[in-house]
Amino acid sequence: MSFLKRFIKTKEKDEERYKNAPAFRQMMKDLEMEETEFIARFEKILAEINVFNPLSGDIMSSENKDKTGSKGYEPLSYPVNFDQDLCIRLRADYGTHSELLLERHIEVAKEKVSADQLVGKSYSNLFKQIENNISISMITDDIGMLSNCNSHESSLVLINEIWKLIRDRLRSDEVVFGIPAQDIFIFAAADRSEAVENLEMKVKDYYNDPDRINKLTSRLYIMRKEGNTEVFRV
Repeated sequence: MSFLKRFIKTKEKDEERYKNAPAFRQMMKDLEMEETEFIARFEKILAEINVFNPLSGDIMSSENKDKTGSKGYEPLSYPVNFDQDLCIRLRADYGTHSELLLERHIEVAKEKVSADQLVGKSYSNLFKQIENNISISMITDDIGMLSNCNSHESSLVLINEIWKLIRDRLRSDEVVFGIPAQDIFIFAAADRSEAVENLEMKVKDYYNDPDRINKLTSRLYIMRKEGNTEVFRV
C-alpha cells in the first residue's frame, strides 16, 4: 500500500473518531438547539422603534445585564433614516413574555438570513397581529393617531401604506408627526399651523408623563410630499 493511501485511510479514521468524540457530539447538539431556538424566535419577532442605547428601558435577565456590552450580547440594532438617535430593534413576543434579539441569537443563521429579511419578517408578523384592528382615531379635525397596534404604533412610521392612509384621512400631502413613546404615533396636517402647535403640546405632554413607559423622543418630524422624513422641530 502506498504512503498516500495509508495517509488517506488514517485521515478518514481520525475524522470518524473525531465525529464520535463526546465533545464533537455535544457541539453538534448545541448547534441544533441554537438553530431550533433561532427558528422559534424568527417566527415571533416584531419590529419596534427604540432609543439607540443598549440599556434603553429594556427588561433583560440578570445574566444578560451582566454581559451587556460584551461581544454578542448587544441588542440587534438597525438605523432609522430620519433620526440617528433612534433605531429598529427586534423583539420576540411569546405572549407571556418577550425578549430582545441579541447579536448572539442570530449567530447561527447570519450567513443565511440578511438584515432586510429579519426586519421584513418582523413587520410581516406585526401586520398579522394588527391587520384586522388597526385604525386611525381623530382627536380633532386636523390631528389623529394610530390605534390598536398592540403597543407598536411607532413602528409603523416606516411603512408607506400607513402614510397613504394618513394623508388621505388628513387630506394633506405633508404630515407633521410625533412618536413620544412606542405605543404612540400622533400626527397633524403640516399646512395647518394651529394643529401643529397643538400637536407639539400633546407630544410633550405624552413624553413628560412620569407614568408613561417605553418613551422615545419629544421631537416633531415631518413626512414630506416626496416621501422623505426629517426632523421638523426639536
